[in-house]
Amino acid sequence: MSDLERRIADLETRAAHQDEVIEDLSSVLAKQWKEISDLNDKIGYLKNILQELEDGIDGAPPGDKPPPHY
Repeated sequence: MSDLERRIADLETRAAHQDEVIEDLSSVLAKQWKEISDLNDKIGYLKNILQELEDGIDGAPPGDKPPPHY
């Protein structure tokens, strides 16, 4: 095998390896974006629940609030 043929073979090997790495990274990135999206949905849900709880506390009848010295 000539030097040129060896260099071409090395480049083809590198390109194949890089394609594999790019596919792996793309797969990981897609999974991470899905997880981020799911976590954002959960955070939004928890924010809504917390807001409802806070609104319930603020809207409580005056008799249910602790005395001012607390």
